[in-house]
Amino acid sequence: TLDTDKRAPIDIKATEIPEPPLSKLENAIAEAIHLRIVAPTGSGKSVLLGNLINYLTMEFMSEYVLYDPKVTAREVWGNLEPTYYGAECLYPFFSLTLECLKRINQVIDARKANIADPVFQPLFHVIDELEFLYGLSEVSPDKDLNPKTFKINLKTGLKVGREHKIKLLFVTQSPLPTDLNLRKNDLFNTASIFLGKCILEALGSELLSDVSEEK
Repeated sequence: TLDTDKRAPIDIKATEIPEPPLSKLENAIAEAIHLRIVAPTGSGKSVLLGNLINYLTMEFMSEYVLYDPKVTAREVWGNLEPTYYGAECLYPFFSLTLECLKRINQVIDARKANIADPVFQPLFHVIDELEFLYGLSEVSPDKDLNPKTFKINLKTGLKVGREHKIKLLFVTQSPLPTDLNLRKNDLFNTASIFLGKCILEALGSELLSDVSEEK
């Protein structure tokens, strides 16, 4: 039997875990081109999204466009004020491709003039919730605001390069890109945060097939 009275005392200092200067979450956000939060209703994803906006705008001194297609309760956003509500979110979202092309053309003009490339300030397009916004495009009376054009603008935003500093932060309830009419490789530039039961769904066959046996 073990004589507990003779056990060596625990060195408290040796077991202390140092506080990192930047949390893993903040570091992942800072390094990501785009960010997706995947969580079921009632899991606090909108609150998390609001906190991330505050962090990013303070960290990067950047501007953001906040889309609130579901018109979330005011207290969720705290001191933030959505830029667009409901179906009006469709119009600026459908201008995303033009916004990307505008920055790309500025780089082209600089190259042709043999001058330094422009330095862009990050612009965050924050969408809560993207699936609901997609649904609004399916029922919009404006024929130009259709699901096909929605997909084109979303894919353009997701594929734009890091140097152009257009970042998408969005919330979905499903981890499957097919629910937004996307393929898995459309999200290669996007870091994902999974909450609640969506963690298990993310480990389902469609996403797990991308992970090698070595991992």
